[in-house]
Amino acid sequence: MPLLTIRQHKQHPLFSLIEQQRFTLFMKEVGSRMVISALLAFGLSLLFIEQVETHYLLVWYLGTISISMLSYRVVSYYKKVEGVQLDRASIDQWRGRNMLLSVAWGALWSSMPFIFFSHATPDQIYFALAAVIMASSIPSISMGCYPEIYITFITPVFLSLSINIYTMDGLGSTTFYLACFAWLTLCTFSLMIHKNQIDLIVKSVELENTKEKLSLANESKDYMLGIIGHDLRQPIQSARLYISLLCDKLGKPEAGEMAIESLDVTLENLNRIVSKSDLKNRETLLTIETFSPQSLIDATLRPLEQMIQLSGNRIDLDLENISLRTDVFILERILENILRNYLSQTHQNTINVSVKSLDGEVYIRVWCLDVKGYDSAEKSANDDIEPQLKGYGLVIIERLCRILQIKLSVYKSSEEGWVTELLLPDHMNPDMRS
Repeated sequence: MPLLTIRQHKQHPLFSLIEQQRFTLFMKEVGSRMVISALLAFGLSLLFIEQVETHYLLVWYLGTISISMLSYRVVSYYKKVEGVQLDRASIDQWRGRNMLLSVAWGALWSSMPFIFFSHATPDQIYFALAAVIMASSIPSISMGCYPEIYITFITPVFLSLSINIYTMDGLGSTTFYLACFAWLTLCTFSLMIHKNQIDLIVKSVELENTKEKLSLANESKDYMLGIIGHDLRQPIQSARLYISLLCDKLGKPEAGEMAIESLDVTLENLNRIVSKSDLKNRETLLTIETFSPQSLIDATLRPLEQMIQLSGNRIDLDLENISLRTDVFILERILENILRNYLSQTHQNTINVSVKSLDGEVYIRVWCLDVKGYDSAEKSANDDIEPQLKGYGLVIIERLCRILQIKLSVYKSSEEGWVTELLLPDHMNPDMRS
């Protein structure tokens, strides 16, 4: 794939994200580059300390400290806003600040030959030139992200070095040409890697954008699977109950068993499909409301009225007068599928539902003495093994509970039978907090 030109880069549909990434990469490195520049400034001054007068050293140290403090303030301020999405105007402002810092550091380093070279030996000048070339040629992201800033810094530095070397006796023309060649090479290299750097940033942004689209598509797929599975299970479960009752009345258990077995296979397959749906990221869809336990139970039992009538079960309620605050839709789905599990596993029985507060916490409990199909429920709740339950299945109930941070417990009691208990977190019972 050919590298993007500057014009293609500006016309890219993700241009703003590319600019943000480009700026972020530059700012993450520019601080360390300035630290190296400051340390090198102090280090080189020690090389000439015996030949340079004190007031010149003080000027050099004062300039280095002042520009270092200014750079530190700029980088520190950026750290406070790091991670915030900036618009194009803000990025251009930060680019201007970095350009001014580049001019300041370039002015400091361009004064170095005038301060230190007047009484220096050729060996000291060679060493200083080599140190500047090595420090300037350290491979970095900042060389390629904004080459104009980098070139603005090195141009006055090498121009000053070249002029001083050219006018000094005993150094020869080779050193002058070396300084000029180093400047030209560094500028060319910065411009060349700029295109590569932008191309890599574009690919990175495009990859991240594709990942986000895939993630959203997967979330939508998982959510639709959950809805489809829920909608399909209700009529299939009702058909299963109708067939069971009709076969009992007609005295044809064999035909009924075959039909029920077929429906059980269908329900099991749906359970596997829905249980694989990733619902753990549904927090972004929560709608927090305040409601009473009575309204919660009324809304939960409404779609179960026909199933309750067919199964011959009775729902016994014990509700405390408190307020709950959470996503009522998800909590209704949890209770609805818990009750659907009980209703499908017992007939002519009493299913108890209670909502009570205890020591500042709210418990929702469902229990029944005679439940046939709950033998694997406790093991599934504790060991994360897929249960053979109806409705959403315990796996999906557990996932829905995790969305609302509800603690789910399934256990067997000698007095109450199989108990399903929901412990609601503190933020869901504001009355208890007060």
